[in-house]
Amino acid sequence: MLKVQKGAQKYLQHMDWPAFLYDASVYDKDDPEAGLFKHQVLIKILQHVLIGPSAAKFNSWVILPHRCNAGIIRISNIDSNLIAYAACQACFILSAQTDWGQTDGRFDGGSFYNQITNYFKTGLEQGDNTVTTLLNWCQIEVFENTGITSADGNCNGDSNDSDSEDKDAKIERQWQW
Repeated sequence: MLKVQKGAQKYLQHMDWPAFLYDASVYDKDDPEAGLFKHQVLIKILQHVLIGPSAAKFNSWVILPHRCNAGIIRISNIDSNLIAYAACQACFILSAQTDWGQTDGRFDGGSFYNQITNYFKTGLEQGDNTVTTLLNWCQIEVFENTGITSADGNCNGDSNDSDSEDKDAKIERQWQW
């Protein structure tokens, strides 16, 4: 790390696709998109943020509260912004920085985020099946085994609970303020 900080070795730049974005078992040096955005750390970050820590911790069915974070903030689909956010979180976790900021030394997190979202935007605009398949794969990986049954973020097992419905109505009103 010291050599990188002194400039003696190449450091991560926002134009790079760092190894933590790739599933190493799928990576192909002749195809830079093979395995891209399929590293489990990205999936675990998204599960942790959208569903909760227990979803990221376990690989099997987890018992969740009636409303997951994804439901509360009304997210039911994984998109480029969420993947870019997870990648920025992973980058921060792996960095030597102690405070969250747009830049980490010479690394520009904002540009890194934009590069990722542009990758998906361009792919979708061009009708690239690889990008669509990747987004579908992420959707399944993040929400699989969570019990989320609908776009409103309800989790299985609690949908008939009238107390939970009252709490949901209260949360809904608070969000409208």
